[in-house]
Amino acid sequence: MSLIAPLSVETVPPLTGVGALTPVRTACGFRHAERIREGDLLVTRDNGLQPVQLVIRGSIAAAVRLSPENAALRVARRTIGPMMPSADILIAPDQTILTPAYLIRTAVNGPAALLPARALGGTSDAVWRDRTADDQPFYAFAFGRHEVLSAAGLWIESYRPVADRLGAIDDELREALLRRYPQLRDKRDPFPPCRWDSVPPDSYLPQAT
Repeated sequence: MSLIAPLSVETVPPLTGVGALTPVRTACGFRHAERIREGDLLVTRDNGLQPVQLVIRGSIAAAVRLSPENAALRVARRTIGPMMPSADILIAPDQTILTPAYLIRTAVNGPAALLPARALGGTSDAVWRDRTADDQPFYAFAFGRHEVLSAAGLWIESYRPVADRLGAIDDELREALLRRYPQLRDKRDPFPPCRWDSVPPDSYLPQAT
């Protein structure tokens, strides 16, 4: 598979997902992202334990060859806030993170908003583009609705199937999505976005150190 499935409507899919060794919170404690399977119960922000319906394993290598700005980010422990993240995390640049509103420049509805991880790049020595991860797999998770799940002390956005981006993903992923969410064949989105606002990368207001 080439690019990880997108989480917003774009001609080129955004680069999303977390590294294989990211600790994801499950009903039985933390488990590495690479060990999550369909049917596993993951902890979500708004709806408690929810079963994984699809695990998406992808690569950002092709996009990084186009631009080094697409490299994965290595985010050190507590970079965003207390226990955020709770451990160093490898994250794809367009994977969104539920970020406290006091770190967002613009007004949002609610105490937090979904911010792309690439917003963290260049804001601190604790965040850097990790070119050694160019060829590593990244993992995203889809549920029966759009969720925000717990990974390494962060709340991150789940994968949301969207009919308009089927043409921008590879054949293997497209077929997996159509099997799991057949309403996509009729160009209907399986479910609406979650309740949290999404903001662009330039909305990030890092804490003073």
